[in-house]
Amino acid sequence: MFRLRERWTLPTVMMVCLLVAVGLLMAGCAGLISQEPQKPEEDYPEAPSFSIPQVDISSDEMETQATEFFSDFDAPVYAIFFTTTCPSCVQKVIDLHEQVQSWEQRGLSVVIVSGSGVGDTAGFFRERDLQYEVYVDKERAAFTGANVQFVPTGMLVNRENQVVLRTTGWTDDVLEEIESEVESILD
Repeated sequence: MFRLRERWTLPTVMMVCLLVAVGLLMAGCAGLISQEPQKPEEDYPEAPSFSIPQVDISSDEMETQATEFFSDFDAPVYAIFFTTTCPSCVQKVIDLHEQVQSWEQRGLSVVIVSGSGVGDTAGFFRERDLQYEVYVDKERAAFTGANVQFVPTGMLVNRENQVVLRTTGWTDDVLEEIESEVESILD
């Protein structure tokens, strides 16, 4: 059994451990709480490059010519990496649908990159009457090229082909972050 020296009582040792733990916790959380200054544009990473075909939702047909991400877009792009079996993905595309229409009118292209099959993806959007530009990543080129490991992942790419925001998951905080960054690049 561990013996304490006469001047180190058990309550004293416990108090020291507690203070050390609180100090470490506060130091670790400081980065999460503090606001980092906005990075200059030249510090943003370049958007990944990959080619995938678009899907015609009304007919379950894939286009024969693939779109080169992100260079084939003439505007900023918000890409949502998605699967039809992911509850958070489903909620994200439903929650964003009305906002997306407003963003597109202001010059932002919003696209879905689906990891699900063509039929499942087209059926999902058709059944819910969701109007998005949809691409299916049958070969996983997009998911691999963009290093997407979890869905939903969102990637906002500015006019200079730089990734200005990358999010994973779907919460109110993520929505606020997306809205803020979209507003900054559309202004």
